[in-house]
Amino acid sequence: MKKIWINRIFKVTIFILGLYVMYTALQVLIHGNWSTLLKALNGISRVISYCVPYLLKLIIKSIVFLWPPILSYIIIGIITTSRWWRFYLCLCMLAVSILILNHFVFAKMDFSIETLKEIPTIFMYIIQIYILLLWTFPREIWNFIGGILFAIYSLMITIMPDLPTYFDDLGMIFAVFAFIFLYINTIASITQRFIDRRVILQSREIINKAFNGLTKKLKS
Repeated sequence: MKKIWINRIFKVTIFILGLYVMYTALQVLIHGNWSTLLKALNGISRVISYCVPYLLKLIIKSIVFLWPPILSYIIIGIITTSRWWRFYLCLCMLAVSILILNHFVFAKMDFSIETLKEIPTIFMYIIQIYILLLWTFPREIWNFIGGILFAIYSLMITIMPDLPTYFDDLGMIFAVFAFIFLYINTIASITQRFIDRRVILQSREIINKAFNGLTKKLKS
């Protein structure tokens, strides 16, 4: 009984000390820095004002481009459950996407102002390759692949003709970060986990039952 009370007193003491430390840190941030905080908040709000519309634009635009790789992945999963065959077929789809990108996009690029205006569309073609890369390689390197794509597109944003401020560039860069790591990676993860375990297995079961039923009818 004595140990229980000592344990409770210890936890309450740690909790109170933690509150005191957080309160002191908050006072240090606010005291004498209120104008700086207001400027920072104003800057953040301006960045968000560019970030959110551009993020929504990317999400809406991606709907047309995401269904081909997702459908391809579903078909691959229905065809085989072998890890190596899936890896091989994902590589084949990856190669097809690269050839399509090269033929319809890169072969026609002349790096003019008009081409720069098409960067969001080019980015969507690259997203098709990116999401196939995610399904091809282990999850441990997903963020590494996403980081490369994020760095490339952020560089594109900085060289695009834009408004004479840095807030629009920052807003678009944050939008791209959210689009890649929060939107695309989440879709890739959900698709891989949910479809692999449920949809594909159920589809294969339905196909096997239908095939077995057809075989029995033919034999009879």
